[in-house]
Amino acid sequence: MKTLKTILFSIIILLLAIQCDDNNGTGKKREAPVFINRTNTEILGIDSLLVGPGQQKLLTASTFDPEDTPEYRWSTSDENIVEITATENNDRVYIKSVGEKGQRAEITVEDIANGGTKTIDVIVLFWPDMSLYIYIGEFEGHDYFHSINKYKWGSAKLLCEETGGHLLTLQSQEENDFANTLNADLRESAWIGMRWNDSLGYTTFATEWITGETLEFTNWWRPEEGTKYPQEIQNYLPYYFAMINRWGYWENQDDVPARFILELE
Repeated sequence: MKTLKTILFSIIILLLAIQCDDNNGTGKKREAPVFINRTNTEILGIDSLLVGPGQQKLLTASTFDPEDTPEYRWSTSDENIVEITATENNDRVYIKSVGEKGQRAEITVEDIANGGTKTIDVIVLFWPDMSLYIYIGEFEGHDYFHSINKYKWGSAKLLCEETGGHLLTLQSQEENDFANTLNADLRESAWIGMRWNDSLGYTTFATEWITGETLEFTNWWRPEEGTKYPQEIQNYLPYYFAMINRWGYWENQDDVPARFILELE
């Protein structure tokens, strides 16, 4: 009889240990991490978001390794700065900045079913003076603007950086076509963020994006004259820069006044 009691006691202890282990030793349901992203294809999550005055952005919530079907609840710390508009799917909402440049608020999403929360800072900042730009639109979370006035490449680069962005860098044909839509309508070329790197001397042709991004996609105007390099390669100088023409191809050019395309990430 004593042996039977000992066995039953051991089983109870074992079951309690298993339950504690399933709940991370707390006796409570474990919290599953929640992430906020710009698109549902991202997985790392964001901690802050820049939005322009009056701009609207789509946010997506996801829960890592949920125990139950996620049930999200969104909130903002200040509706006078950032408004939230729900969609049919409760994991996605539109946020709109209704505050002024320099203000900030917090957006929080809670997964009620799994106990996790995530909060990000939304900053109304880095939006250009729209008397100087034409808004092209948003592509894969980045915003694109075409300058109204003409500048030399160096001045264009500085203006973009002072606004909080950079001269356009291109990583795909799709991005190239999107950014060139207004350029084609204006029937003009515009500066992009590519320059000649003369660190290897004058005998080696090398171009680089000003952001340090890898140069994987190219779209030169005359690819047959140098295997996807620009024309007149033998005459290039370190102060040559690249621009995108009305057809969407790239050209090398000396530092002359031209329109430019601003990219905000």
